[in-house]
Amino acid sequence: MKELGQSQYKIILPLLKEIDFETAFSYSSVENRQKGRIFVDTVINPGVALFWHYCGFAYLAGDPDKSDFDFLSRLFAGKFEYGQRRFILHISQKKME
Repeated sequence: MKELGQSQYKIILPLLKEIDFETAFSYSSVENRQKGRIFVDTVINPGVALFWHYCGFAYLAGDPDKSDFDFLSRLFAGKFEYGQRRFILHISQKKME
């Protein structure tokens, strides 16, 4: 997965609309109101996005089959970022059914 720069955040708006709960964290990152990081499978027409808010909440939106699970496993293990305190992942049930 590739991390987007803040100037690229608008390309993931269609995926952001798929998050059906606790949307304030993801929208605040996209709108640069609070710190967060956004990762996508591809910059051109992304099919999956990971929104990671600075407080530790993360949201996976889009097609989970397009996720890079090696990348996610590093996040889960806390090996991705120095000083990472937590990573709480939320996934919409709509895509998992």
